[in-house]
Amino acid sequence: MDPNLIKPVKAALSAGNNDEAERLARELLDQHPDDAVALNTLGGVLAIANKYTDAVEYARRAVKAAPDNRAYHQTLLTVLTHAGLRMEALEVMEFMLQHTNPKAPEHAGLCLSYATLLYNLLRFDDSKLAFETALSVHPDDFGLHLGFAQMMNYLPDATPEQVFARHKALGDLIAPLAPPTPPRFGNALDPEKKLKVAIVSPDLRGHSVVYYLEPVLEHADKSKYQYICYSTAMPQDRITERLKTYVSSWRRIPEGSAADLAAKMWTDAPDIVIDIAAHTNPPVLHLLNLRAAPIQMTWLGYPNTTGVKNCDVRLIDSITDPPGAERLATERLVRLDPCFLCIRPSPEVGPVMPGPSESGAFVFGTFNNMVKFNDRVAALWGRVLNAVPSAKFVMKNAALNEPAFREVIVRMFEKHGVPRERMEFLPRTQSVADHLNLYRKVDVALDPFPYNGTTTISEAAWMGVPTICLEGNSHVSRVGISLNAGLNLHEFNARTEDEYVQVAVKWANDLPKLHELRRTMRDRILASPHGDAPGFARRFEAALRNEWRRHCAARS
Repeated sequence: MDPNLIKPVKAALSAGNNDEAERLARELLDQHPDDAVALNTLGGVLAIANKYTDAVEYARRAVKAAPDNRAYHQTLLTVLTHAGLRMEALEVMEFMLQHTNPKAPEHAGLCLSYATLLYNLLRFDDSKLAFETALSVHPDDFGLHLGFAQMMNYLPDATPEQVFARHKALGDLIAPLAPPTPPRFGNALDPEKKLKVAIVSPDLRGHSVVYYLEPVLEHADKSKYQYICYSTAMPQDRITERLKTYVSSWRRIPEGSAADLAAKMWTDAPDIVIDIAAHTNPPVLHLLNLRAAPIQMTWLGYPNTTGVKNCDVRLIDSITDPPGAERLATERLVRLDPCFLCIRPSPEVGPVMPGPSESGAFVFGTFNNMVKFNDRVAALWGRVLNAVPSAKFVMKNAALNEPAFREVIVRMFEKHGVPRERMEFLPRTQSVADHLNLYRKVDVALDPFPYNGTTTISEAAWMGVPTICLEGNSHVSRVGISLNAGLNLHEFNARTEDEYVQVAVKWANDLPKLHELRRTMRDRILASPHGDAPGFARRFEAALRNEWRRHCAARS
């Protein structure tokens, strides 16, 4: 088929008329059945229209018709990934890697996608090897170092020191990009002045970090603190509009580079910059490296050190990071005791409903991201379910919509004595309210490790469901016990795996107490440190003030 025949399709897409582009692409395929160009064109048009499931069929056929065409493999990879068919996408990636020159510009990015998908499919050892192999070819690639550091948080057998080393390596990689002479700031060195505080994140919208940021902004002492938000992502929604009402200024810098951000901040001249994304927003790491304010902090959005030398402070608490944790951070640790987070629940949430054991079988469950799952978790949760043989188990996560991946999870549990008949996989939901209301199907939640839940623990508690957490040896594996302590749910914390099972058995056998806890959970939260928004805002701002006083004293 003459490639020029697809020009009308491209013109329709350029004009933003996706429906017309689809009509023309289908007409073209009718005229040229089984032609690779026509098949790939329709697959690409459907993908642009977010019709990924429909696009898969045509993208597969295009690759079959022209197996040596790399562009068609890329289209297939894109639609498979968006359609949630990750197991098949992995096969396409492997083929593309085999046929890509390591010196080609796209090779490092493809290696990153491959290694990332491996650990999202719970193949952690394979992912680690893929990262190491890729870095041996591309030792200075920022994306690979970033992805490797992120993956290490999930690696079941990694030591805290190994995880820290990967984060430090990332910081060391970008350190030479910092100005040789630090910027000179003209901020007045008055320890008691009204502080200008910059919050920077791509997630200032309908995102889980808002649960924890909003209490600070809503209850800010505006006589002493002026907050400016820097939104670094395109999406803006009604949550964004609500956040804007709390702050003095709002800067939108979508797709901005670190230099763009730094230039804007140097103009605004904040006293303190607080990053709430870290490794989930690469430009912010570069921003911190460039030094955008006299004091730079990280908090909330990432459960580990930035590795960036110019990031001065990390806000945590004495449970997530007890004395001695300093060895695992490049920043100075400032503890917001008794808990480093406070939740403002979504106003969309419905009432707490009775748990399943009030009328039927006892149910354990988890709504966590499945990348936090591993064989050690399956083994321990299998022990829990075997110790309470009448209990059922529910899981909810978008990854479980993929039949092949769901089968992987089923086999992991079967290996530990839990048949699939005792498991239920809950469907994808469209809204936060629908998602949270499914906690009516859970009596007690189980927290994964080494990467604990955060929002999942808070959301479950607000819906009346406590979470059993296992104490680990680093921040990422101690967030659960910190949140339970902040919620006054100490009875759901376990120091060992044996104790974890004992806690589960205890509550499965004490239904009257559990049901009463469920009915009173929201009042309990609001009376706890984790639910005390005004109190948390005062503690948060006291920490900022102490750091500013420290800065002024050091320069007086």
